[in-house]
Amino acid sequence: DVNQPVEAPLAHIGLGKPQDLNGVKLQGKFALVKRGEIPFSEKVKNAMGAGASGVIIYNNEPGLASGSLTNDGSKLAVPVLMIES
Repeated sequence: DVNQPVEAPLAHIGLGKPQDLNGVKLQGKFALVKRGEIPFSEKVKNAMGAGASGVIIYNNEPGLASGSLTNDGSKLAVPVLMIES
């Protein structure tokens, strides 16, 4: 249910690249991901593929970030949040 809160511990996965996920267990956790190097959609896809319950992307640069979370405009099965600096 989209109206129900989701609580889970955080797991920092760097930039969210496939190599950042090696050995990381994301089941039941939110992936904490740094902005940069790869598109937001790839960060989210990689985290979801590793079993993340949600994704939090944080901005590591001043200013607002812009981008999309999917390549086709589809809805995601997990919550995603962007934190601006």
